[in-house]
Amino acid sequence: MRIFICAVALTAALTLLADCADKPVMPYDKAGAGRVTTIGVLTPAVPPGPTIHLGYFTVPLSHPDETLVRSTRLSDAMTDAEVEIDCERELGNILAAKRFDARALLLEKVKRALVGRGYKVIDVPVIRESDGTFMKAYPVVPDADAYLDLVVLDYGYFDRVTGGAPYEPLLMTEIRMVDAANASVLMQERVRYAALERSHQKDDIAIASDPKYRFDGLPALMSQPDMAVEGLNAAFTKSAEAMSALLQ
Repeated sequence: MRIFICAVALTAALTLLADCADKPVMPYDKAGAGRVTTIGVLTPAVPPGPTIHLGYFTVPLSHPDETLVRSTRLSDAMTDAEVEIDCERELGNILAAKRFDARALLLEKVKRALVGRGYKVIDVPVIRESDGTFMKAYPVVPDADAYLDLVVLDYGYFDRVTGGAPYEPLLMTEIRMVDAANASVLMQERVRYAALERSHQKDDIAIASDPKYRFDGLPALMSQPDMAVEGLNAAFTKSAEAMSALLQ
């Protein structure tokens, strides 16, 4: 049986989570926002590919041995050269073979969820300067009452326990809605589907993962590509439903 081990870029990931934690949350005030019936949904910001986390972030920040524990786990993974495999690339190849498009999927799911709640939806294609951040300026779409800005911070699979099992889907997103007339922020929230413990903030919209899509180690995950894709589809669907519910 093949063993999949990947080295996680800890510094970059910690920076991303810290940036996420610093962004303010603003619940939607439907009465105060005025009449919003038509929403222009911008092209979402999405990372270039999926990630796999081995659970290095499950140690609390206050844990006295956090640095030692994390570095030891990373060292153990990196020293086993014979089995060291780029598992993120492996998952990326699986998703590519199954024609999984995270950006298109999120857009489809969010639009469908919004229509289901009675909103009219307009596609607003945009070119983003960088992923992981909201737009600095918004285009002008005459028929839109508001714009929805979607940012995917991370998606893929992670090991909640550390050491290999179980692996479950992960999706971390931020959502912002702005007034089309003056670009004032009407709502800003964070939505996490089974996200890493280090990313948990008390104001996050948290969604528990479906136990059906928990894999007993990386070999099990990689050997079941249809289920792996299905698990991510479930994460995107549930997250989109939660996003639309924020606009009730």
